[in-house]
Amino acid sequence: MSPMRAAIDLGTNSLRAIIVKDLTEPLQIVYEKGFIVRIGEGINAHSPLNVQAKQRTLTALLEIKQAFDHWGIGPDDYRFVATSALRDAQDGADFIAAVKEIDLNMTIISGVDEALIIAKAVNAFVPDRNDHALFVDQGGGSVEFIHHQNGVETVKSLDIGIVRLTERFFSNLPPSMNATIAFQDFMTKTFHDELRSHIDAGPDQLIIIGGTGATLVKLYLKLDVFDSLKVHGQVIPASFIIETLNQLLLLSATEIATRFQLDPRRADVVTAGVLEIACLLNTFRFQQVLISDRGLRYGLLLPE
Repeated sequence: MSPMRAAIDLGTNSLRAIIVKDLTEPLQIVYEKGFIVRIGEGINAHSPLNVQAKQRTLTALLEIKQAFDHWGIGPDDYRFVATSALRDAQDGADFIAAVKEIDLNMTIISGVDEALIIAKAVNAFVPDRNDHALFVDQGGGSVEFIHHQNGVETVKSLDIGIVRLTERFFSNLPPSMNATIAFQDFMTKTFHDELRSHIDAGPDQLIIIGGTGATLVKLYLKLDVFDSLKVHGQVIPASFIIETLNQLLLLSATEIATRFQLDPRRADVVTAGVLEIACLLNTFRFQQVLISDRGLRYGLLLPE
């Protein structure tokens, strides 16, 4: 067994892989790469996986497997999990078999297991975590909520990921006023129905994990290129998030990609992602957000 550890996280929108030399801080990352594969395209239909999306994903996994072979990562040196899109897909088992042909072992995990792994990552890698915090991991298919208070954690996974929300409410961008209001009403009702105990507890810190948070840091710090070390741990005021949202709501996906220098495959879901954060800020009365770039894949590196 290699001293190196590796992880692969197949989300609804993104596929991410990481290899580290060992688990001592600061982590020595020898390989880290993300691919926007959108395996969950058409996610609300609960149908078989999109053929092109499967091919995009398998092509990216071949590249990751080559990196694993290069660094000597064997079957006992990594964990590979798939989340919301594969939980819903009719042909999840078939896709596991297709991945097996690349000589990679993939497991589909529940939303609760996903939340517990994310919680482990935040606790291990976010030094500024408060004793009473809400961790929120915004995926494409599901969003994981972890209420952390005095070392006790309550987790919940809801199918309100940003690809789902975009397909449901924002199929056309910029969205109409009616679509925006319908989105906000749906989010507010969902939070009050599903997270009542979290709201009543009154956490004093919001930690956001996922691509939308990282994108907000890129805009806030005016970064030309994504820099994980600058993203991780950055605090963003609520006022900046609202200001950015007001700009996004006026733009098409192409205009968002151009103005904010974003990958077009992320540009079409960022409006939903930022509006979801704005609804969280409003519901919980948070004044700022701490962004973590240490999500599910980092939790997978840690001992089970």
